[in-house]
Amino acid sequence: VKENFCDSGYYNYEFYACPRGCQNNACIKENTYEAPASSSSNIISPNMITSATGCVDSDSGKNYYLKGSGSGWNANNELIKFSDACYKDISTNSTSSCSGSACFLAENYCEGKYIKTDLGIKCSYGCKEGACLPATASEAQSLQGIQTQLANISSMISGLLEQMRKLMQYPWHH
Repeated sequence: VKENFCDSGYYNYEFYACPRGCQNNACIKENTYEAPASSSSNIISPNMITSATGCVDSDSGKNYYLKGSGSGWNANNELIKFSDACYKDISTNSTSSCSGSACFLAENYCEGKYIKTDLGIKCSYGCKEGACLPATASEAQSLQGIQTQLANISSMISGLLEQMRKLMQYPWHH
């Protein structure tokens, strides 16, 4: 949920991952939540919660090119399930895929036993099923070609600078 608020007279906002899901653009409250018949709750059953349970992330942290999912503790000390997700813009609900300037990733990761989320990760080549897409093969080859050309130019400049340094040391006589 994107929560808008005023801060010292200025508009500001922050994102909050609703532990029980969203309904009517708001987090579902604890005493009114009922898991929909077609999907399971993100809250893990209380009998699964132990003091030894930590946070687990299938993509091992901040890996923007691999969809991660797992479980961990939220800010309310509830053990919940999570999955990385694509967004068409950072103020809307998730989507299965997106591309262009309004395409972002919400990347979940573990910090100790707690779930943390980086929102607004820009996916330059699009996002699909909770992961940023890598550059296409032709784009990657083009980028590699540019990097090779830059390395060659850098090498040439270094050589010219070395020659100039040697020339400056040579005693010129008229």
